[in-house]
Amino acid sequence: MDGKATTFAFETADGGLVSWSFFGAAGVGDEVPDATVQKILGTVREFTPADS
Repeated sequence: MDGKATTFAFETADGGLVSWSFFGAAGVGDEVPDATVQKILGTVREFTPADS
């Protein structure tokens, strides 16, 4: 089985490195479409808990 992966990373204002990754199967009936992965990627935001 083949796979696919997408990773997004950036440096925060205070110098930390944060990332989001997707790993999935490719070439199968239930494959997550690239358009769906891109839509999710477009919603990735930095989150700072209120108690930090």
